[in-house]
Amino acid sequence: GGVDLGRPVTAPLRAELERALVEYKVLFFRDQNIDTVQHARFAANFGELEVHTFLPANEDHPEVIRFAKDAEERGVENIWHSDVSWRQMPSLGSMLRAIEVPAVGGDTVWCDMEAAYDGLDDAVKERIADLEAVHDFSHTFGLALSPEARSEQQKKFPPASHPVVRHHPVSGRKCIYVNRIFTSHIVGLSDHESRE
Repeated sequence: GGVDLGRPVTAPLRAELERALVEYKVLFFRDQNIDTVQHARFAANFGELEVHTFLPANEDHPEVIRFAKDAEERGVENIWHSDVSWRQMPSLGSMLRAIEVPAVGGDTVWCDMEAAYDGLDDAVKERIADLEAVHDFSHTFGLALSPEARSEQQKKFPPASHPVVRHHPVSGRKCIYVNRIFTSHIVGLSDHESRE
């Protein structure tokens, strides 16, 4: 509360927001009336913005993606996932600005993957401790590409290998870092074990 996203962020506020993000993993700012420029400016407080390769960008602000869904344009991203885990250096996070949300549905939910890790029994934690997972954009975004276009994009974005259990760079806490739509397999496991 008490933060106006339309105004520049001071150094003390930025430090407090970064601390809160590490502690809570997701921040909500209600009743904000900001435009695309202010949205991008606020997001840039957390690091360099990126342009998504496979989603249509805003012409004036390519680092901002517009999700507009209706009866004809259904959401396909409604599966638990970590955004762009297929990149060699995945993003710190994403910033969502909800402009128009239906009375039922249309919401976005988050899962605390640190809590998910904490909830595993010791045998599973030991089993996954040193495993690597391969993340590949083509499981989702590659389906709409021609074989030639897919091959070209895979040259730019080859499958990325990330630890199944990552450590937060600030808190040091462990979290699970796999997701159904981008993780193709766990290195060194059979297909059955990998899917499990």
